[in-house]
Amino acid sequence: MQLSPPRPIFTGETWRFQYWFRDNNPGPTSNFTSATAVLFH
Repeated sequence: MQLSPPRPIFTGETWRFQYWFRDNNPGPTSNFTSATAVLFH
């Protein structure tokens, strides 16, 4: 993810991240990782 324009991360914010990737299981497809949350303080 790219913020446009970039901005600072503020204390108390929670950012959530998840990755989308290509997979070959057993044929070509795509999947998502488990999401994670990061609390900045």
